[in-house]
Amino acid sequence: MIWAGELATGLIPQTFLSQGALRPDLTVFTALIGLMFVVGLLCGLAPARHAASVDLRSALAAGSHSVASEPRTMRVMVGVEVALGVMLLVGAGLLIGSLLRLQNVDPGFRRDAAVIASFTLGSAPGSAYETPHGREQFYDRLLETVASTPAVQAAGVTSSFPFGFSPNALLDTEGILLGEWGRAPETHYRLVGGNYFEALGTRLAAGRLFNSGDRAGAPLVAIVNEATARVLWNGESAIGRRVRQSNMDGISEYATVVGVVADVRHRGLTRPAVSEVYFPYKQRPMRTYSMTLIAQTGLDAAAMTDAVRAEVKKIDPGVPVKFESIGTRLDTQLAGARFRTRLLTAFAVTAVALAAFGIFGVVTYSVAARKREMGIRLALGARAADVRRLVLRRALTPVLIGLFVGINAALFTTRLLSGLLFGVSGNDPLTFAASGALLLMTAIAAAWWPAHRATRVDPLTTLRVQ
Repeated sequence: MIWAGELATGLIPQTFLSQGALRPDLTVFTALIGLMFVVGLLCGLAPARHAASVDLRSALAAGSHSVASEPRTMRVMVGVEVALGVMLLVGAGLLIGSLLRLQNVDPGFRRDAAVIASFTLGSAPGSAYETPHGREQFYDRLLETVASTPAVQAAGVTSSFPFGFSPNALLDTEGILLGEWGRAPETHYRLVGGNYFEALGTRLAAGRLFNSGDRAGAPLVAIVNEATARVLWNGESAIGRRVRQSNMDGISEYATVVGVVADVRHRGLTRPAVSEVYFPYKQRPMRTYSMTLIAQTGLDAAAMTDAVRAEVKKIDPGVPVKFESIGTRLDTQLAGARFRTRLLTAFAVTAVALAAFGIFGVVTYSVAARKREMGIRLALGARAADVRRLVLRRALTPVLIGLFVGINAALFTTRLLSGLLFGVSGNDPLTFAASGALLLMTAIAAAWWPAHRATRVDPLTTLRVQ
């Protein structure tokens, strides 16, 4: 049980475990023992009933000359094992395909080494960061210090990093009457500064990025993503358009769009990009209580974290900071999909293994029970290939029936997985075909050795047995 707990701990992502490895639980252990007892009792009833139904007088009279066959219950159990196995294989195959596609999704930013540091500045009366100007000075100094570090290629700050919370509001566009338009986009907005887009690795699609001239007192500017440009201006150029979100921080003036950047999947890898607008934090410093620094670097995350922490202490050792990496954020996004895939794959492998052992056992029993029949067939001139084919055909009959039932059942059960799939249809024909083929090959491999042994029966020795 302890070994099983360690195995389960390996399957479960660390983000799902609150207190390290799983620990043995007496209640679970007792319940499993009881379940094993019940299953063993139920599985033993059918053979016991079959044995009790045999006519002892007829069996003794027939002696060893009778031709035996495996009970029908054994063949039914093989079919059930195969049906359950193919259902689990299909589910595991769909989740594996979904995970592979999810891992290849373009999030709109670089996946390589980058350090993320989240800051929350105090705003209590008398605090150095009570006013927007005080907070702005902190981030200006932070960016200047971090960007000057030799290993840092680019550094920037944002009010909302990908996969985190981001506020949204209706985007007002000059020249479009919202009442007549009827579909004003609920746009997520972000404050950014420094070389944020370069550090994140977000592609510039048109226009320019923010620069040092986009500061307080200068004309208000904004950058929109491609989704916003498509929705608002239907493929026309967004550069020079004027937008505003007056309920964002009380600024009612329009900002001129100076650039368009690629879409970023801020809400998660499985969710499409939404309408977004970026503003320079120097022009809208009201909501800068909490900001996130991103530093793109060639160093490993641990070394860069130490360097950034040292620089923050120089500026203000009392500011709380939380470090992580882009890789950690991405792993968190994929953790649920990986766990579901690992768990169902483990169940599928177990089911296929049980089906293989079941087929092997049933065919071995059948060959042993029909040994005299095989000897007679070989004595009468049957070829070894004919005997092997006979055994395989009888062994694979319940397998094919189980495959048919399991595939049809999977067509319905995979609907339960539809909400967990990404980029894969619940009725993906390739997955169904591959699962069926894998289980069929496993069944043939399990039945082949007993079938081969049936051809090695010595006819003379068999016929001498009385």
